[in-house]
Amino acid sequence: MADRPPTSADIRSALLLRYPAQSHALLWEVANGTGSNSRTFADAVAFGLWPSHGHEIEGIEIKVSRGDWLREKAKPDKSQPVFRYCRRWWLACPKGMVAPDELPPTWGLLELTGAVLRVKVKAPALEPERVSLGFVAAMLRRHAGVDSEMSTNEVERQVRERVAAIKDQLEKRAQQQLAYRQRNAEEGIALLDRVAAETGVDFRTHMPDGLLAVVRLAMAIKGERAWQSKVATLRNTARDLIESIEAIPGIADALGDDQP
Repeated sequence: MADRPPTSADIRSALLLRYPAQSHALLWEVANGTGSNSRTFADAVAFGLWPSHGHEIEGIEIKVSRGDWLREKAKPDKSQPVFRYCRRWWLACPKGMVAPDELPPTWGLLELTGAVLRVKVKAPALEPERVSLGFVAAMLRRHAGVDSEMSTNEVERQVRERVAAIKDQLEKRAQQQLAYRQRNAEEGIALLDRVAAETGVDFRTHMPDGLLAVVRLAMAIKGERAWQSKVATLRNTARDLIESIEAIPGIADALGDDQP
């Protein structure tokens, strides 16, 4: 996630951590009813399975772009058909995307931090209406997976997001490689221009006969001269050492007849 903006799939994964299967039924794209009575959807609905949770229903709107949130905010009644059955209502979004004072007073705010949703603004406890049979049917339908087309569409949407992210990464790498090769080509051309200016030979247009042999010979001579220089340095060092030894008082008598 560090390398790309958070996606709705990331928030869904975090919701699964917040509402684990052992304690909640977490349902996606839940309508307010079925058939012709279905007018709107909540991105997610969490139903508490244990008495300790009060069997509460919580609704969640998922937003990953600023523009999407502003459109949602401009239509405060859009969520009402599902909102009215919920004990709490949340907005789940990337960290810092929505300021707390932008929220309707009946909403809470969950911010995605890493892979976890953290409560930024606690959702107030609401007084939900008695759940209608139509809404129960809609939740059961989502839980049973009858809406296979919607589930398939959701999977396909998530796949498209992943593919788009991978494609973006590949394009960036390709651009980096192209820039690297272009820089190397420019440096190579600059070097050829320098050679042409100093020698009068433009290697971009022709290669003189025997040039490579001359280059190899020059490199060999350079290597030989390097060794000659090292030998000369060693010879001078030895001579200086002998002279230093002979300059020591009494060294000649100590050497006796063995003195060269």
